[in-house]
Amino acid sequence: MRFNRMFIIGVLAFLVIVFIMEYRMPKKFQWLPTYSHHDKQPFGCYVFDSVLKASLLQDYRIERKTFYQLKGDTSRKAFLMVADNVEFPKTDVTAIMELARKGNVIMLVSNSLGKMADTLHLNSVNHYTPMTLTKHVQAGNGRDTLVWQQDSIYDRREFKFYPQLLLTTIVGKTDTLDYHVLCRSKSYYSDATAVQIPMSRGCIIWVSTPLVFTNYGILDKDNYHYIFRLLTQLRGLPIVRTEAYTPIAQESPLRYILEQPPLRWALYLSLLTILLFMVFTARRRQRAIPLVKGPDNMSLSFAKQIGTLYAQRKDYTDAVTKKYTYFAEELRTLLHIDITDVSADNRNLNRLAFITGIEKQQLAGLVDELRQIASGMRQIGVEDLGHYIGRMNEIIGKLKN
Repeated sequence: MRFNRMFIIGVLAFLVIVFIMEYRMPKKFQWLPTYSHHDKQPFGCYVFDSVLKASLLQDYRIERKTFYQLKGDTSRKAFLMVADNVEFPKTDVTAIMELARKGNVIMLVSNSLGKMADTLHLNSVNHYTPMTLTKHVQAGNGRDTLVWQQDSIYDRREFKFYPQLLLTTIVGKTDTLDYHVLCRSKSYYSDATAVQIPMSRGCIIWVSTPLVFTNYGILDKDNYHYIFRLLTQLRGLPIVRTEAYTPIAQESPLRYILEQPPLRWALYLSLLTILLFMVFTARRRQRAIPLVKGPDNMSLSFAKQIGTLYAQRKDYTDAVTKKYTYFAEELRTLLHIDITDVSADNRNLNRLAFITGIEKQQLAGLVDELRQIASGMRQIGVEDLGHYIGRMNEIIGKLKN
């Protein structure tokens, strides 16, 4: 008992130590772009959305609706989308154009826009960067520069970003295209990273640097000024950010519980309670042994049923024949003699008469009559049935006694 108690204490102490070490261990970053408003990893948008919610209050909300679903909104708004390599269906392209013509501002932040880019007569150019962001920073390599073009609100200014955040630029397909460049890449000066296309009373803004809007991008030195300059292009309208084009497979079902400290500790305490319950209920307990009723002996009932069947059929000869077969088998088992062997009758009957005390002549007459009945040479009635079966039972009884 003492050993079991020490073993349980040791297991619990080990689990507590592992829990503390796991809790205090630095978390490993996941460099996977999700652009989710609840993702605190480097390439999530938790910081971006938190700042906008705190600044705009009721004028900022997050929806998981497509532009086709949002086009029914009648009041003027600014619609924001942050995602990677979006391929809009034709219905969404039509909805975006319709929203912009009604006076809304649409900001599309993505590396590429697929059919939407063709509709705007723009194209995205990918710039290959062989080194990952973490290796680039560790190697001490420099940054690329984005140049904000002077406008009516802001002066010209340069912003430094790592090249892994600026993999795509925007170029126009025709020279006559009417669009305004907000920001250019210094490395690829003819290419833009943010353009504004006027559409009747509204406009569409395409920004090709979605990673800049992530936690890493907005906390990278003072580059958040670049994001705020882009947001001023939304004309102070209420902002609706859609996450319909970001992957939801990255979200864990326990995400919300683990993000809230009270709920997280409630989960930990529940798991600890379950563990303690398993430990204390795993002890050996004496339980009542159930009384198992043995199977009923139905041999007598079966024999009566068989006897009734023979009586109904009036096949007395067959009944005696079956009994004679059983009688011969019993003699073979008990005395090792074969009563069906006519050539050994003298020896077999002598031994049988000696053991049972019945005269040999009586046994010989009984065996001869039984053989005639078994061979079908003689038919018997109901009176003879009781006689022959009784004689054979008498002999078997003497042998067993």
